[in-house]
Amino acid sequence: MCNGEPPALGQRLFFSIWLLDLLLQLWIISHTNWWQTAFRLVLPEVLKGSFLSLLGRFDSYSDIFFTAKILKCEEITWFSFHFFGTAQVWTLPFGLTLSQIAVFAAFVGVLCCQALPGLFLLLMRRQLPLAFKFNEFNLLLEVMAKDRKNTFQ
Repeated sequence: MCNGEPPALGQRLFFSIWLLDLLLQLWIISHTNWWQTAFRLVLPEVLKGSFLSLLGRFDSYSDIFFTAKILKCEEITWFSFHFFGTAQVWTLPFGLTLSQIAVFAAFVGVLCCQALPGLFLLLMRRQLPLAFKFNEFNLLLEVMAKDRKNTFQ
């Protein structure tokens, strides 16, 4: 149960969400004055924004997938370092298990420090570059950066 490949449905869902995300970003760009800037973008910049969006989505996906997978494993309460032929074994402090740490990190890191602040900033229409970064809308960031660069030249 603890070993094995990621579920095929999860992978298909991840790539579907990523594609929907790119289409959403292009739709947003088409309804702004950045549309003309998007047409001036060269292919490498569009690919860069798309690839960075993919990496950002994969980061969140892998955090959640790792947490879900570690919950199915037997409890891990120690870790070891092998350094120049010697092994040091350390137990996790305070009686914590790795699955408890992973759930806490996913909840705090992904939800509280990224998703909720990003959603709040988007809803309030404040600090849009930061909101786009929190939500991994990197194609929008590339268009904004190109537009800003062209505005100040």
